[in-house]
Amino acid sequence: MADADTVLYTLEFGPASSPNTPITITIDKIWALESESSGSYVDGPWVFQLTPGGAAVDPLARVIEVDRSKSADQKTIFFDQVRTSSDEVIVAYNFSSPENLLGPASAPALMVFPDGSFAPGLPLNRAPDDTGSLLLSFPPLPNGATTFEIRFGPYLTDTPGSYTFEIDLPPTVRSADPSEEATLIVGQQFEIRNESVEVSDIRIEPDGFTLRFAPPSGTSVEYAGMSQADNIYAVDDLGNTYFPEIVEGGFGKDDQGNVFFREDVVRFAPALDPQAESLKVRVSSFAALDYGPWDFQVSVAE
Repeated sequence: MADADTVLYTLEFGPASSPNTPITITIDKIWALESESSGSYVDGPWVFQLTPGGAAVDPLARVIEVDRSKSADQKTIFFDQVRTSSDEVIVAYNFSSPENLLGPASAPALMVFPDGSFAPGLPLNRAPDDTGSLLLSFPPLPNGATTFEIRFGPYLTDTPGSYTFEIDLPPTVRSADPSEEATLIVGQQFEIRNESVEVSDIRIEPDGFTLRFAPPSGTSVEYAGMSQADNIYAVDDLGNTYFPEIVEGGFGKDDQGNVFFREDVVRFAPALDPQAESLKVRVSSFAALDYGPWDFQVSVAE
């Protein structure tokens, strides 16, 4: 199955005028989504050949008008419609949110069944002049399925705030060979919006160093990492300033498909001064996970 970062493109044609005759489809350019509301064109061409069969009636083809909405965390999901077929399930929806939205943490939504099984939705592309709904594609319904839930989110929100993490550098930092790499345990915890985040370790490299932030073992947090690299910098006790080169956030999923923050890795440059005894990391915004809920029950009998 395709992963959550895959975008599915669907071409719909009417019945073939000459069934069982080979045809060629050429796509000159596609609209590539960069977020739920913006993107850019990518030039092709892409050429496909196929032989269409005769027209057929899909016994599972249905259109279910949902027309419901839910609001939470300053975001509103307008759930418009569900279209089922033997090939897939299409969910049509719209979305309203503040400007500080960074996007979904994983797949925009899950299709969840009463037995706990689930499938992620893949976003379908749309051109910027299309005023219709956002579309998600899910696998076809399992045999006998009569109800399911569409669960949107969680979403990442850029959250302003001024935070300083003062890290006591392990003595081994000063004795480490600056020409070699070494990972040293830190294990200091800090509070962000009444949640604990731990600086678990520091990796010393010849041209920089890397800090790893994570929830303390066995805990989960709504904090979800440093949202933008220009909102972070570090200063040691000798007055040297370090700037981020790479900021990477990592997420995981539990057995029910729920997304959680796993770790945040920030690489700074230049190389850490070997005489430094402490380091202050200053952050002016971070990402937070908003869980809603934005859940909608759907019955195929609707």
